[in-house]
Amino acid sequence: MALCLDFAWTVRKSQHKLNPEMHMSDLRDSIKWKSFLVGLAIAMLAIFVRSVFRVAEPKGGFHSALANNEVVFMVLEGVMLVIALLALTILHSGICFDGQWNKTKWAFRKSLDMEMSLISEILDGQAKARQIDDA
Repeated sequence: MALCLDFAWTVRKSQHKLNPEMHMSDLRDSIKWKSFLVGLAIAMLAIFVRSVFRVAEPKGGFHSALANNEVVFMVLEGVMLVIALLALTILHSGICFDGQWNKTKWAFRKSLDMEMSLISEILDGQAKARQIDDA
C-alpha cells in the first residue's frame, strides 16, 4: 500500500512530463480513470481487511472463538475476496485506458515475439533431432 501511494504521489507530482501526443492528460481527467482508481482502492482495502483477519484468526489457536466463528470467516474471507474480484473485474484497467495501451512503447509485444521465435527454434531443433534419431 505504501508503494502504491508513493507511485501515485510521483505520478501526480510529474504531470507535466506526460507525453502530450498520447492524450494521457485527457485520460487522467476522465471518469473511467477515476473509476479505475476507486476500484483499485476498494480491492486493496478488501484484501487488506482479509489479510488482517487471517493474521488475527490463529492468535488464540485453532479452538478460539474467532477461528471457529463461521459467519465472521465467511464475511472477512469470502466476501472480501468477492469485493476485490468484482472491483478489479468491473473497473478493469483495460476499460479505463480506452485503447491508449496500444500506443505506448512498452516492450511486452517484442518480448512475446522473441519468446515465440525461441519456441519455434526449439521445436525445429527437436524435429531435427528426431530425424537424426530415426536415421
